[in-house]
Amino acid sequence: MDVERKIKKIESETIINGNFDDSDFSVDIFDSIPEKINCLDVKHIDYRIHEMLSYHSYGRTNEYTDITNPLQSKYCRQVLDAIDDYGYKISGLIVDEKIEEMITEKGIETLKHVKEEEGEFIPSKHGCIHEEEIGYIRDNQIGFLEVSRYSDGWYSCLPFGYLFSF
Repeated sequence: MDVERKIKKIESETIINGNFDDSDFSVDIFDSIPEKINCLDVKHIDYRIHEMLSYHSYGRTNEYTDITNPLQSKYCRQVLDAIDDYGYKISGLIVDEKIEEMITEKGIETLKHVKEEEGEFIPSKHGCIHEEEIGYIRDNQIGFLEVSRYSDGWYSCLPFGYLFSF
């Protein structure tokens, strides 16, 4: 246990003393625990926020799970300010009530994921054929020409070649 504390202290001192260089650092700092994020210099946080906003610029929505750790760090306000300033939304279930309150105070829109209810079976839903539909195809004797019109979820044509042997 004592060794672990010494290692954590050395890691923190290395980061605090400016010996942290992120130019060839392939780990996402937002995946670090909040205590480690707190040790980072503000320039690293700013860079990562800019990177995150650029990546999500098309949909203007950030997943809550991607920003959970920085929102639990001392840089929480900075992350929320950037999200608010650029008009982004946060999607996903927000578990921490304190963070949810801060997001609401900022006026940032949140999108809750609604689980799609399983209803009636619809063959070739969304214009794609799925492996679960093989029984349906066999039972209803759907011809190979009809089946060949559909791609799979990855837009591969004729994805299940064995369907043509029925």
